[in-house]
Amino acid sequence: LPIWQSRLPAYVYYIQPTQVNAIAQPDTVTGSVEVDVITNHGTVPALVNMVPVSPGLFTYSLQGKLYAAALFNTDSAYVGAVGAIPGVTSRPAKAGDYILLFATGLGQTNPPYPVGQVLITAYPVPDLSKVSVLIGGKPATVLFAGMTYPGLFQINIQVPSGIPAGDQPIVLGAAGQASLPAVYLTFGGG
Repeated sequence: LPIWQSRLPAYVYYIQPTQVNAIAQPDTVTGSVEVDVITNHGTVPALVNMVPVSPGLFTYSLQGKLYAAALFNTDSAYVGAVGAIPGVTSRPAKAGDYILLFATGLGQTNPPYPVGQVLITAYPVPDLSKVSVLIGGKPATVLFAGMTYPGLFQINIQVPSGIPAGDQPIVLGAAGQASLPAVYLTFGGG
């Protein structure tokens, strides 16, 4: 199932009857871009808005809420209420914890990541000062942000102090753009 964006091939990684996910090649084109989905039944064109940066946290849904897919750096346990995901170790975050967030749409890397290849190293964003994470309105310390898998950015943060217990909103910012609201992380206080 080829997909073309600006006449460049994109890399398909998920298909459902009403959804196709693909990784677009890096491009300097912005604005309205025609995307062609080509199947053995024909070609379906669509117009999409291409922007250089559009941060989005990877999430999972639990009891009608979206939670950021986040792991503790120390043991890879999930950040969440204890027992939130059956069969998966999870616990709430607290002040000072080091956690890993996962996102898409942070833009170019330096050096540029190779297109259409498996990555064998991390490709950092060129200016870490343009990446921010707010948890419950408080800024977290961003220690690293870079592409670690095609289309997947990893953001390493240290949790700030003063975040109350419970589900708190988390917002990822990059180059003046923000991720969608109403995404949460679970905290044990501190």
